[in-house]
Amino acid sequence: MEALTDEQREKLQLFQSITAIESIETSLEWLQLHSFDVERSVNSFLTGESLDATTILQSAANSPTSAVDASVSNTGLRHRTVHGESASSSSSASSSAPASIPKPAIRQKKVSSPMTLMQTLLYPATLAVRIVWVLLSTIFPFSLLFSSRSALPAPPHSARDSQSTAARFLLDYEAKYGEEHPAFFQGTYSQALEVCKRELRCLLVILHSDEHDDTESFCRDTLASPSLHQFLREKRLVVWGGDIRESEGFVVSNTLLATRYPFMALIAPQGSTRMVVVERFEGPVSDTALKTALQVSLTRVDAVLRAVRDDRERHEQVRTLREQQDEAYNASLRADQEKARKAQEEATRVEKEKELEQQKLRELENKREAKRLRKIELQQTLKDEPDASDSTDIAKIGIRLPGGDRLTRRFKASIATVQDLYDYVETQDLTPIMLESDFEVINTYPRKVLSDRAQTLKDAGLYPSASVMVEEVDPDE
Repeated sequence: MEALTDEQREKLQLFQSITAIESIETSLEWLQLHSFDVERSVNSFLTGESLDATTILQSAANSPTSAVDASVSNTGLRHRTVHGESASSSSSASSSAPASIPKPAIRQKKVSSPMTLMQTLLYPATLAVRIVWVLLSTIFPFSLLFSSRSALPAPPHSARDSQSTAARFLLDYEAKYGEEHPAFFQGTYSQALEVCKRELRCLLVILHSDEHDDTESFCRDTLASPSLHQFLREKRLVVWGGDIRESEGFVVSNTLLATRYPFMALIAPQGSTRMVVVERFEGPVSDTALKTALQVSLTRVDAVLRAVRDDRERHEQVRTLREQQDEAYNASLRADQEKARKAQEEATRVEKEKELEQQKLRELENKREAKRLRKIELQQTLKDEPDASDSTDIAKIGIRLPGGDRLTRRFKASIATVQDLYDYVETQDLTPIMLESDFEVINTYPRKVLSDRAQTLKDAGLYPSASVMVEEVDPDE
């Protein structure tokens, strides 16, 4: 037990409450066989599968005589045996009930057990007969045990799924007693318990058998009452019905310690995990008496359910508040992260722009330095101007600089090229054109940019004389 998690402990309690197996070791064997799947474990138990005949016999023998120590508790039950049309309790047996029986948290009035002295004396014998019946029915077909119908509960039917059992119960019920009946829960007993625990609703368990004389009138009169149906809907009761001849109905009957049929038990949530039997009806009862008794029991239960609902609401409010706080924190964190991301992006952008600007400045400075050095080199290597007395093959060119100054320079027309003209212009002061900027030489008439720098001046049309001007090159062109 120490090695079990809280979830596994809860599943163990639920399995014990449904199957009435008090042995923890046996219950653990069933659960471990199905990886702690309660639904599969219960179905395997109900359909007749066995782990060990001796262990199951011991578990079955212990279950009817002890309180269910799990989700459904029979401790401190209120027993109600109804005769004929009215519900009554035996006051004489009440005084003989043990005073040491513990009470559940729900306030309940202790009423005497409906079992007579003869029933009490014969109970161990009938218990042994039930156990032998279950074991024999696992080995021999039902038809080989008795040729006629027996008054004892029938053995579990092997290879029958509990879900299909619920559907079959409803079809059989409607075929025999009509379609006027409570809205039976279509699922297993354990599923009904889970729904009631989750939704904080009460469960009304109805067990009967066609072999009992009171079943016909009870189903056709009491359970067919429209006023009862309306009452059950208003109180939001989950109604689960079972035939004790079926495997699940048989086990539920033993779990709830039913001794007379038709049998009903009102089970209510107590806390977040426990389900407690707060009222029992054994024998036929009228719809009026049933509604009255249920109303009294539900009135007692309401206070506990309100407390549980309030506790759940507080937990839900705390959970919702925590989620809202977490969401607000996460939203703030995301906003801060987004702000930091944008700031980082902006810093990266500014840094990149700064680097680009510095790179441009370096490139501009390098270009200026290169042109300055080239200007010095050209001044040193520039060809001399032809002598003024030499008039053969001379191109006389007038040059207007960007600042307005005018220069005249003579070149050998057939030898000097347009590039020589550009080199000469580059050695001059071209202010306001910046040193790093490019320039072009343009023939004034007709206006033409001298772009073919390999041409001789004569071929470019600058012989014997011409007038040119210097302009800055537009960087966008």
